[in-house]
Amino acid sequence: MPERDGYIPGVPCWIDTSQPDPESAVDFYRGLFSWEF
Repeated sequence: MPERDGYIPGVPCWIDTSQPDPESAVDFYRGLFSWEF
């Protein structure tokens, strides 16, 4: 996979992550970024 050092403004991007405990990951990211799931 090529490395990137930036993105064109307005282009969506995302990162997939595998978690052994998905519910704990949801709680973590909810608290960190104030996300709603």
